[in-house]
Amino acid sequence: MRLTLPLIRSLMITKRKYKLINAGGNVMDISIYLDAVALLIIGVIALFHYEPRRSKVHRYQMFNLCLLLTAGTLISDMVSLITIGNVSGYPLWVNILVNSIYFICINSCLSIVAAYVFYLLFEYMPEQKCYKIASKLILSMWIVLTLLVFVKPSVLYEIIL
Repeated sequence: MRLTLPLIRSLMITKRKYKLINAGGNVMDISIYLDAVALLIIGVIALFHYEPRRSKVHRYQMFNLCLLLTAGTLISDMVSLITIGNVSGYPLWVNILVNSIYFICINSCLSIVAAYVFYLLFEYMPEQKCYKIASKLILSMWIVLTLLVFVKPSVLYEIIL
């Protein structure tokens, strides 16, 4: 039997009310499932990674922070997908608030991951000058992007109304 596009779409139907890519299905449901699986994987990594005697090591603390922020980002993404998927069921300010929290979470997660990668790159250099410059650059970009969430004219306009 040859796999054609309609056959592939019909194979992607899931249980009961969630139909994934089937003609006219909701693509956001796919993302919620993928986020849930990713959250499960992050949980398994965190369980196998945990060691109490290494809790004072800076590299270990940064990796734990990366895992924690990634889990928070996935949870806020799932909540934002639920609120966006049911726009009529939630007030506009709830959607704006949830999406703003998601944006701040993903911005924080990516900034910490970048700082962690720079830390690993420059860990064995005698002077930490490059790491300090990279950290300051990452922090300044994080501050600018986070402030954009609060200063964005469209958000302010919709909150006032």
